[in-house]
Amino acid sequence: MDCPTCYGDTRVINSREGKDLIRRRRECAECKVRFTTVEVVVDSANGRQVQVPGEYWRQKYEELVKVLQEHLPQHLPQRVQES
Repeated sequence: MDCPTCYGDTRVINSREGKDLIRRRRECAECKVRFTTVEVVVDSANGRQVQVPGEYWRQKYEELVKVLQEHLPQHLPQRVQES
């Protein structure tokens, strides 16, 4: 895989397998930038993706927002305005 910054060669530092995803932590050999890639496991019977990575992260984000809403004080403003 090519580095998204300098398009150099990368190596895998760490790899984690989940139920439907494989996350790999990579490092560029040239510029030393580190980044994560997500690979989707494909069902070999019908050739379809089990789950799209964007949907996975959206679901995790929504779960996090629900937990935060339960634990944050209710008197905080809903939106912080920029100065």
